Amino acid sequence: MAAAALAVSAPFLIVERWLGFVVFALIAGTLLTAHSRLRRPDSVRAYAAWLGLAILPLFPAAFFAQISESGFDDGPFHGRAFSGHVGELAPSDSAAFRSGYLVAYNRGDKEAPMLAYRAGGQTRWARELHVSLSESHDPTMLWGISSLSVSRGLVRDRLDFIADWTFGREHGYVYIWKWGGIQRFYLSW
Repeated sequence: MAAAALAVSAPFLIVERWLGFVVFALIAGTLLTAHSRLRRPDSVRAYAAWLGLAILPLFPAAFFAQISESGFDDGPFHGRAFSGHVGELAPSDSAAFRSGYLVAYNRGDKEAPMLAYRAGGQTRWARELHVSLSESHDPTMLWGISSLSVSRGLVRDRLDFIADWTFGREHGYVYIWKWGGIQRFYLSW
């Protein structure tokens, strides 16, 4: 049972690192409650000990998920929703994506670039790629992205790009959910 709880909770580490632990705790709590309702106190202690040991592999799994996703790059950054009209902006670069295009809009060196998914003549979502929203990178600025290329994934796709920001010209990448929208992005160093 503990192995099943671990197997179910580990994939949630991709979404957010803490979510795998929450899912594991919910499954473990449900199983322990079921055992205690059956009035088997001896098995509850033993079962709790096995679940305690079973959670230990989640720690290296979370570390592996973090390292395999970002390595030692700067981020994660999340940006913020774009509140303007995409039609008023001049596109800087684009890449084919699903039934439309991912379009980058570089807006000068005073504003963060904007990334939008456009399909069928409509903007499905748009996000400003701010890096200054992170406390550890408060005085930094990202002002341009170019050379977009998309890699397909199982749960999310990855957009690779070249970024111009406070620390120079570097590679970056954005994770995009299969069901739409940006999850987070990183900049190399």
